[in-house]
Amino acid sequence: NIMKNAGIPCTVLKGFASALYYPDALMRSMGDVDFLVDTDDFEKAGKALAENGYKSTQKNHDVHDVFIGKVCRCEMHFQPSCIPRGKAGVKVRKYLADILARSEEVQTELGKITVPCTFHHGLIILLHMCHHLTGDGLGIRHLCDWAVFINSLGEEKFLETFENTFKDIGLWEFAKTMTF
Repeated sequence: NIMKNAGIPCTVLKGFASALYYPDALMRSMGDVDFLVDTDDFEKAGKALAENGYKSTQKNHDVHDVFIGKVCRCEMHFQPSCIPRGKAGVKVRKYLADILARSEEVQTELGKITVPCTFHHGLIILLHMCHHLTGDGLGIRHLCDWAVFINSLGEEKFLETFENTFKDIGLWEFAKTMTF
């Protein structure tokens, strides 16, 4: 609502967006709220959060800033995290270039929120799982998010939506391993 009231397009990423695929969104435990704003809106969005009582942690993160408020901890991104380096990263950025334009507003128990389209959400959570598998450790929450997402699609829709893209960026074998 803060971003909407400030006229700043944004989309909620990862956990909160993943919760919508669960039979009951409250089954998905939450840590923080990740959301994405356009690079050009990043400073304006930070000011809007500050005006609403959120404090920046002032830590220099690669692709986001962390804000702590009375209600929650937010990670405001100017690009999704976990994008690989090199040629694969260039391809991923190309696939994510229209994420804000293709995001969809959905009704939740907490009101309307904007979330990535199915394609972008799947790409982001697969990248996030890969990052955790190779770094911080893959947790049950990551596996459950992927499982409920894939279950919502079915095999045919999954293949149709992701096979060529994941092959193009070099994540098809990982996606198949996590899916089938």
